[in-house]
Amino acid sequence: MSLSLRIISADQVQDTPSPDSEAAFEKAKTGITDGAALSRQQKDENARLQHYITYSTLLEILLAEPDKYSPDQQIALLSSLKKLLTTGDEEEDEAKNDLLRHIGWDLINVLAPYLLVPEPAAENLPSTRQITADIFTVIAEYCNPREVYVMLLQRMGMVDWTRARDNETAAVKAVIELVELGKILMIAVPRISTKNYVKFLVQPIRQFSRALGFLEHLSTQETFAAPRRKQMQYTLLDFALDFAERCAGLLEDHHEPLSFTFDPTSANDEPAQRHYLTSYFVLTIFEHGVLHLELDAARHYYEIYYPRYTVRSPVATSETEKPDANEEEEKATVDLIFRSRITIDRLLLYHDIIRSSPTSVTPSSNDDGEIVSPTSLPLSPRGIAAVVALAAYSQTVLGHRPGAETARKRQKQRRDTDVTRRLIPAVMEPLWVARRTVEAAAGGLMKGQKTTDVNEADKALLLLLYLSDALDEGIFSVEDVQAPLDGDTENLKETTRKGEEGTFTIMKLVQTVATFASISAYAPHRFLAHQLLSQLIVTCADDARMHMLKELIERCPFEPMRAAAVGLLKQQVDSAFKQTQEKAKAPRSVFTSHYLVDTFFPLVLRYERFPSVATESVFWDRHAFLMQSLNFYLYLLMKDKENNWTGVWQKSNLQQVSRELLEPVTANVEHWSQEYEKRERELQEQVGETTEQEDEHEHHHHYHHHHHPYQGAPAGDSLLQTNMPINEEDEDEEATPKATPRQELRSRLLSLSMMQDVIGRVRAVVDQGRGETEEEED
Repeated sequence: MSLSLRIISADQVQDTPSPDSEAAFEKAKTGITDGAALSRQQKDENARLQHYITYSTLLEILLAEPDKYSPDQQIALLSSLKKLLTTGDEEEDEAKNDLLRHIGWDLINVLAPYLLVPEPAAENLPSTRQITADIFTVIAEYCNPREVYVMLLQRMGMVDWTRARDNETAAVKAVIELVELGKILMIAVPRISTKNYVKFLVQPIRQFSRALGFLEHLSTQETFAAPRRKQMQYTLLDFALDFAERCAGLLEDHHEPLSFTFDPTSANDEPAQRHYLTSYFVLTIFEHGVLHLELDAARHYYEIYYPRYTVRSPVATSETEKPDANEEEEKATVDLIFRSRITIDRLLLYHDIIRSSPTSVTPSSNDDGEIVSPTSLPLSPRGIAAVVALAAYSQTVLGHRPGAETARKRQKQRRDTDVTRRLIPAVMEPLWVARRTVEAAAGGLMKGQKTTDVNEADKALLLLLYLSDALDEGIFSVEDVQAPLDGDTENLKETTRKGEEGTFTIMKLVQTVATFASISAYAPHRFLAHQLLSQLIVTCADDARMHMLKELIERCPFEPMRAAAVGLLKQQVDSAFKQTQEKAKAPRSVFTSHYLVDTFFPLVLRYERFPSVATESVFWDRHAFLMQSLNFYLYLLMKDKENNWTGVWQKSNLQQVSRELLEPVTANVEHWSQEYEKRERELQEQVGETTEQEDEHEHHHHYHHHHHPYQGAPAGDSLLQTNMPINEEDEDEEATPKATPRQELRSRLLSLSMMQDVIGRVRAVVDQGRGETEEEED
C-alpha cells in the first residue's frame, strides 16, 4: 500500500564541505574502528566498562553532525560501524554482543539524525537511511529490549508534529523518523519477557495516535504537493496497519477468550484490557486515516443497489486509473478488523459501557501505572462509525463495482457465503446498530459540507444509506422520531424522554441530512443525501412522515430543500393512493385524507406572504418551490377527482387555492414575462440581430444548462425536478460557458412559460371537474 517516501536534496540544503572535511572524515573513521578495538582488548571488566562509556561518548562527538560529511562519507562511516556490530566471526560475536549491550541503546539518539539526510536519486544505490535502519535492527535484536524500548519512546516523543503541519520538509522527516523508529520498536517489544504486554504498548500507541492526528490533517492540507502528501498518508497508514496487527498478535490470548461480562474499566479483567487497547488503536486508525481515504463508497453502493442511477464521481480520475485503484487499501483495512479480533457488536457494546460510565470513577492502572480505561483512552465514536461503514462497504460493494474483474467478482461472491467473513452479522438488529452510530455519522455530514472533508462525508453517507435500507418501513411513530436515540431502553418506543436539549433524535438526523443536501460542496453528495432523506422518511409511519415533511416545508431555511420536500410529499401521496387502490379493504392513509389538505395546503399552496408582484430576486428564489407546489396541486386534482377523499375538490378549497396561489402567481408570471420581453427588445436594438454563430452557441448553452448533472437519472423523478443549484466548483467552465444577458433572459422566459402552462392545465382540470359536477346535478 505504501508509496516510497524519501528525503531528496531539495528538502535540505547542505553546506559545501569545508577544506578540512576529508581530514575530519579520516579522523572519525579511525576513531570508530580503533575505539571499538581498544574496548574489546580490555581484559579487566571494570576497565572494559569504562572504555565502553568513553567509546560511546566518542561516537556521539564524531557522528553528532551529519551535515559536516558528504553523502559518500556518511555512508562510509555508518558502514564501518555496521561492520563492527554485525561481524560474522564466532570469536568476535561475544565481543560484539558485549559491546552492543553497553552502547547500543545510546546509539539510537546518536544515529537517529542519519535517518533524515537526503537520499541518492537512484533507489538501488546504498543510502544512509537504510544503513542506519540496519544498525537499529541489530540493536533491537541483541540489546536489552527494555532499554531499547525506553530510548525509542524518548526519541519518538521528540518528533515535532506541530511544525510538520505547516512545513512540508518537516512533515516528511517526521513521518520517516516515526516509521523507522516504530519498525525497531516492533522488533524490541516482543523480546521483552512479560505476561502482560498492555503496559508496554500504551505509550507507543499514544505516540502513534499523535501521528495519526497529523494524518487527518494531511487529508485537508492543500499547501503540500499532492504526490508528496499522498506518499505521507499511505506511508503512515501502511505502518499503522502493520503495527496494529502486531499489537493484536501480542495482546491476543487464545486460552482466555473474552466473556460477555467483560469490563474494560477493571484492571483485574486482563483479557478485556488487552482487547480494549487493541480496539482503541484500531479505531484511532479508522478515525484519522481510513475515514479520509478516497473510496467513493456511497456512490458505488448506490449504483450497485439502485442501478437506474449513475452518480457522477466527486473525485476526478485520470483515464488510466482503474475504478478499483484503492482496492489494496480497502482490503488491508477490512482485514485489519479480522486480524484484531474486533467485532461490530463488541464495539457497540463498548459504546454503551463508555456512555454509561461515570466520568468521576478513578480509572484502573496496571503495575507500571499505565492507565487503560475509557477515561484515559476514550474510544472514538467517529472511529466506530467508520468501522461499521467499512464493514458495510466490504459486504455490499467490494468486488461488485463497475470495472472489477470477473474472477474477483466470483471470489467475492464465494467469500460472501462464508459467514466468518461477514463483519456485520445477519442476526444483528439494524436499529440497534443505528442507535449507536448515526449521531457520529451525522457529524461526518456536517464536517463534509466543505470540499476538504468530502471523504468523511462519503463514509457517513454510505453508513446511513446502508442502515436506512436495512430498516423496515413504517417502524417509527411521531413519538419515536422525537425521542433520543441513545436512550437506555432496547426499544425506542419505550424511551420516555422527548428530545431534551443535547440529545440526538431521528428528527435531528433528518434536519442534518436536509442541511447537507442543500449546502454540500459536491453535487453527487447532494443527490445521494436527497435519496437518503427519502429513505429515512420511508422508515417512519404515516404520522411521523407527516411530521417530518411538515417540519421541512415549514421550517427549513433553504428554498431548494423546501421544494424537494414538496416532491417527497407528492411521492408519499402517490404511494398511499396506489396502496389504497391495490388493497380495497385496507385502512386509508392520512395521505389520502382531509388531514393532507388541512395540514399542507396552508404551507404549500399559498403565496400571501408576498405582495401581488414580488421583487425579481424573491420570485426566483421561490420559483422551484412554486413549480413543485403547482405540480403537486395538479397531481392531487387528477388523482382524487373520483372520490375526493382529501377534500381537494371542495368548493371552499378550490376558491382558496385560486385566491392565494393561482392568481398571485399568474400576476407575477405575466408581469415578469412582459418585463423580460421588453428587456430582450432593448438588447436587440443595442446589439442588432443575433448571428447564426450566436444562435448555435445559445442552443449549445441551453442544452448544457438544462441537462441534469446525474447521468442516467430518470427524468420523471420528483426529487430531480427541484432545480437544485449546482455550485460553481461543480461546473466545467469549458463545457458550460457563461451565459450572455440575452441567453439569461430567454432561459427565464422559458421557465415562466412552463409555469404558465402548468397554471393553465390546473385551471382546465378544475373547470372540467366543475362542469362534470354541474351535469351530474342537472
